[in-house]
Order: sequence, then C-alpha cells, then structure tokens
Amino acid sequence: MVTLLKELGKRLLALRTEAGLTQDELGDKVGVTGKSINVYETGRGAPSYHVLIRLADYFGVTLDYLCGRSNSRHGYSPGISESEWPDGAKVFYWCHQKLSPEEKDKFVRIMKIIMGDDVKEFFRETNGGGGK
Repeated sequence: MVTLLKELGKRLLALRTEAGLTQDELGDKVGVTGKSINVYETGRGAPSYHVLIRLADYFGVTLDYLCGRSNSRHGYSPGISESEWPDGAKVFYWCHQKLSPEEKDKFVRIMKIIMGDDVKEFFRETNGGGGK
C-alpha cells in the first residue's frame, strides 16, 4: 500500500505540474481542498474512490496509470509506448485531455469535414450507426 501511495503521489504531482495548477486549483476542480491534494502527493493518504476517478477524468488518464499500474496514460496502446504513437494519434489524445467538451465537438466536426466519407464511416462504426 505504501508503494501505491508513493506512486500515486508522484504521478499526481507530475500531472498537476504539467497542467500548471496549484494544489488549491486542482482541489477546486475535483471537489477537495488543496491540503488534501498535498496529502495525496506526499503519499500520506489516499483519495476516495470517487476523488480518484475525478482526478483520472480531469487529467484524461486511466486509473491504472494514476496508481502506477501502467505506464500508458490512456490505456489505448497495448504493446507500444506513447512515444511511438503516430503524430496524429498524439494530437487526438492531446485534444481529449485539454479541450472543453464544446471544443472537442468542434474539433470532431472539422475532422469530419476534412476527412469526408472515411471518417464518417469510422464514426458510424464507433457510435453504433449514430455518426452525423
């Protein structure tokens, strides 16, 4: 359990630092205090399951990554590291992490226009026929 808490703290600190957030700012985003974020980052305590999920969702990473059980932030690339992903995949994952829901929707609409029928077919397949 101590190793899990240390790894969670290390990864949480790295993600928060990458995002340019203070502990208080991150706490506000996931519904806890900045002091709680400090406790998690220093490995002195663990977030509740619900807070852990909110943290993973906020940063766009899997729970396995956040807890140190996987080195793949997104869990979508078995067998290859993120550094080996094609540039296009990196752009899409960056968008998933950083853009607001409205911005993501605009991005998808633009990609559908640019890619035409090929991407429309992809969206039909992945959305159970609901592609626009």
